[in-house]
Amino acid sequence: MGTLYADALVTDPAVFQEDWVPADFRHRDAELNLLSTALEPVISGEPAGDAFVWGPSGSGKTSATRYLLDALHERADGLDTHYLSCWTDRTRHAVLYSVLEGLGTAPGKRRTAVSAGELRSRIEDGVDRPVVVVLDEVDQLESPDVLYDLYHTPGLAIVLVANREDQVLARLEPRLRSRLANATSVQFDRYDLDALVAILAQRAEHGLRPDVVSRADLEHVADVAAGDARDAIRILATAVRLAASEGAESLSPETVDRAVPAARTELRETRRERLGEHQYALYTVISSAGEISPGEAYERYADRVEEPRSRRRVRDYVSKLVEYGLVTVHGQNRGRRYRAVDGETRTK
Repeated sequence: MGTLYADALVTDPAVFQEDWVPADFRHRDAELNLLSTALEPVISGEPAGDAFVWGPSGSGKTSATRYLLDALHERADGLDTHYLSCWTDRTRHAVLYSVLEGLGTAPGKRRTAVSAGELRSRIEDGVDRPVVVVLDEVDQLESPDVLYDLYHTPGLAIVLVANREDQVLARLEPRLRSRLANATSVQFDRYDLDALVAILAQRAEHGLRPDVVSRADLEHVADVAAGDARDAIRILATAVRLAASEGAESLSPETVDRAVPAARTELRETRRERLGEHQYALYTVISSAGEISPGEAYERYADRVEEPRSRRRVRDYVSKLVEYGLVTVHGQNRGRRYRAVDGETRTK
């Protein structure tokens, strides 16, 4: 958040980062208990079960999963777990290499000359005790074939994290789909107002000076965020930054309201920066058009890329853009239209 703001109102800027996980994670006990039943066998050296963690953006999926991994590590020395984000590792080769890096057996620097088959063999050789691999944002995989590689590695359990379980399963070949359909399914819903206020209060307690925010301020932020913790935390951080820059010692409803558009613009930009080549090409088409039909959006997208994906896969891309607040969909059937949330594009 910057030195100025940390000196003025913030005691620990890290509290407002997406990857900060509190030691006393709250309001997801049922979900954590269910996920724990799948993973706990690794405590006694037995293979864990596979799991599918799914729900809307900002519902705590990633934080809860990482919290549970930390809790398992506290209970078992030398536990072998590895977390990777498919925003970064999208290809089969990248995922396998990342897993090898987590196992500490990767063959030097990442090289595409090393075949996926060789990487898979190295993983199988390197798993000499139960391992848990978390693939966050698994719906970002360019090809889900790598899940087959990991699923069939003895002793290795996978935890898939995504917005929609059905959308991921629909892309798998039938045998793998039927097997993963039997994995422990952990659904996350949006937070209610009280839970979101408590989450914000926890961040304020750990990261802000006393009396910077009131209960009314937190309720206002939570109400605006409508159940999305990521949105709420970004709004709170932006409001604090704005208040500090103006020399205020605490928030006000007006400061929160002014922070909302800036926070959401920052969040959208962060998400735009993460888009892969095909998602970004599609987003650019929609943003440039202002409003466009699905058919025309696909044709323009296909003209922009060398190897266009199928229409079904592009519909998945649209769902992701909607989930992350970059695009909205209006109308039904032939009247269906896509619109970008704002008209901003960037040069890439």
